[in-house]
Amino acid sequence: MTNKKYHTTLLFYLAAFFLPVLIMIGVLYSQKIYPGSERTILTSDGFHQYVIFATGLRNILHGNGSLFYTFTSGLGLNFYALTSYYLGSFLSPLYYYFFTVNQMADAFYYITLLKFGLIGLSGAFSFKRLFTKVSRSFILCLSTGFALMSFATSQLEINTWLDVFILAPLIILGLHLLLRFNRRGLYFFSLTCLFIQNYYFGYMMAIFLTLYTIVQLITIKGWKSKILHFIDFGIVSILAGLSSAIMLLPTLLDLTTHGEKFTGASSLLTESTYYFDFFAKNLVGVYDTTKFGSIPMIYVGILPLILFLLFFISREIKLSLRLGYLLLVAFFIASFYLQPLDLFWQGMHAPNMFLHRYSWLLSLLTVLLAGETLNRIRKFSFKRLLLSFLGLSTTYLLTWIFQSHYSFIEPVSWLLSLAFLLAYAILFTSYFSQQIPGSVFRCFTFLFCIFELTLSTYYVVGALGK
Repeated sequence: MTNKKYHTTLLFYLAAFFLPVLIMIGVLYSQKIYPGSERTILTSDGFHQYVIFATGLRNILHGNGSLFYTFTSGLGLNFYALTSYYLGSFLSPLYYYFFTVNQMADAFYYITLLKFGLIGLSGAFSFKRLFTKVSRSFILCLSTGFALMSFATSQLEINTWLDVFILAPLIILGLHLLLRFNRRGLYFFSLTCLFIQNYYFGYMMAIFLTLYTIVQLITIKGWKSKILHFIDFGIVSILAGLSSAIMLLPTLLDLTTHGEKFTGASSLLTESTYYFDFFAKNLVGVYDTTKFGSIPMIYVGILPLILFLLFFISREIKLSLRLGYLLLVAFFIASFYLQPLDLFWQGMHAPNMFLHRYSWLLSLLTVLLAGETLNRIRKFSFKRLLLSFLGLSTTYLLTWIFQSHYSFIEPVSWLLSLAFLLAYAILFTSYFSQQIPGSVFRCFTFLFCIFELTLSTYYVVGALGK
């Protein structure tokens, strides 16, 4: 690697890490949250559960208590099994050790920022290798969009979930290496880490990976090869699960003796849903609630959404592949509306607030398909691109017409969404009509995308304090 290429690559990865971090620092500061401030990010479960368990872990690391059992709660509980959900992050022991009990709010602040940066970094690392023809500026748009997706920012007080999003892009990259080049190491290692750190989200990821792999098999020629690749995927996935038994087995034993019973479906449909939920929750800065009656948080940015829609109407992409992904997206959307499917994704257990906890996987899929579109962007016709913009504009208009069903959407969200949609339309039109060079197109698209994500994060995090 030449010296210039090394510095360019280093700058790229530094940008991938610091873009989400700096945006979050600015947004939290606007809410009067910073080190030593009176306000903290410890709201809801973050205050009542996570900081208490983190303090317990901090005390254990300093020799006060046992990692396997604690008597600080009632008659005692299995602390080791508890860590698999509440303290599963590999960063927890390294980080909480260096803070006093009185500094735990600041510890959560710093570790949350670090994790947002690592999500951006792992996303950039993975997406750059998945979408080799995409420019680095667009890769940063995808990685920053994934890092600051509304699911993560609206529930940032539960920072152990952020570790899942750090690993997810690496797992997808590992899966592609397994299916394309029979390289199993990254997939096995990253999936094992996920199962160890968070069995709950690992279960959701396992469902998604199975469905995603079935769609990916469309790109592999020959039925014999498809079957062999699927068997290979299944064996490596099972081995990852077995390798994480050091955490999964104690957790399973604890859940079978002390866990809650499965939840039965009380009705066919979920609550508070309407026809245009997908597009209503893809407006800039939209937030309803993390309590009961919420609809899924799936926003990752308008630019990825435009490219996501373009994927399905582009003749340049194999029809069978488009249909496969369309069925996968339809399954997600059906899960948001049908209570049995919604429960299935969440281990047949109805969550106590923070509903639709698997919805981030649709955000991940949106980013992946946006990347696939960018990989072929030079082959697309302008008419198809224009159709994508018109379609999204129409759906935004429909959410406004039926705004009585979306009382949580502020007027500023519609205005900002339409403004950014228009900006992207002008940029793409100018580029495809050769009125501006590619460098100008990429630069301004990147700036608008980062500005949009910053505003959306500002409004979502701001709504948490209300």
